[in-house]
Amino acid sequence: MTPKEPAFDGKTVLIVDDERFSRTLMREICTQLGFFRILMAENGQQALEQVRSTGVDIVLSDLAMPGMDGLQLLEALRAGNGNPNDSEVPVVFLTGAATEAMLRRAMVVGVDRCIAKPPSIERVRRSLK
Repeated sequence: MTPKEPAFDGKTVLIVDDERFSRTLMREICTQLGFFRILMAENGQQALEQVRSTGVDIVLSDLAMPGMDGLQLLEALRAGNGNPNDSEVPVVFLTGAATEAMLRRAMVVGVDRCIAKPPSIERVRRSLK
């Protein structure tokens, strides 16, 4: 078993992915890393509502999703509409099928990191520290 990461103790993470399996996998990784609270959303719109109503310390989001995708979520957060603290929330994309153009756009908008799917616990730990 991987030791918990003290840096994540007391922190809330929001996992955003339209695939249940991916959400479950990320929840397990975040549990092992020692996050205090783990929230989940199926799309960018649900995630945006949770960030604004609950407050989170970090967002782990799929990039390609139906409806509001990860890039649109990132743009909404960075714009800070509704809550100026939204623009400061770290966002990490988890993706298995991103194009170079999508990744360039994500960097321009202000993504903090990108992790290739499937994520390993060590890759997530290193990216979030």
